[in-house]
Amino acid sequence: MFRENFKGVQERDGEFVEVPAGIYPVVVKSAKEKITKQSGNNMIVVKFLIMEGEYKDCPLWDNIVFHENMKGRNMHILKVLHLPCGDDALIDASEWIDRELRLRVRVRYNEYRKRLVSEITQYLYFTEEEEKEAKGKKAKATGKNLFAKEEEPPIQKDAPGKGEGEKEEDEIPF
Repeated sequence: MFRENFKGVQERDGEFVEVPAGIYPVVVKSAKEKITKQSGNNMIVVKFLIMEGEYKDCPLWDNIVFHENMKGRNMHILKVLHLPCGDDALIDASEWIDRELRLRVRVRYNEYRKRLVSEITQYLYFTEEEEKEAKGKKAKATGKNLFAKEEEPPIQKDAPGKGEGEKEEDEIPF
């Protein structure tokens, strides 16, 4: 038995809140190492909490699968989290906890779940200064203009059946 203080808390009916498209400051609340059932790849199941605004304390999840084709993306995520990503990097999910960053989120219709879902599309440094510094280094290396403004894509609808990039049931963290 335990006591809980509900003073000042707004009641929610238990329905999961999908956050609208946008960029949100978040903190890593939990990170657990797992193995994907289908491919046997290492994976980190990450739960983020939005830190401010109307959606403060709303959760977002992502499954970071460590696969040969995902190394560039995973390297970026590790850099944004200020974690080592060099040769033979030791990945420890416990080091992800309490790291702050920003996430770009889009909303799309998920045919498998028959509803709109929030989906993380980009990992960004916590401060805009960090982001500009990282983009400046990358622009010098690639010669591309990485400061061009992006427009938010419209809500996407999956094709009938399981959507492209749809997480396997065993890889969904809830």
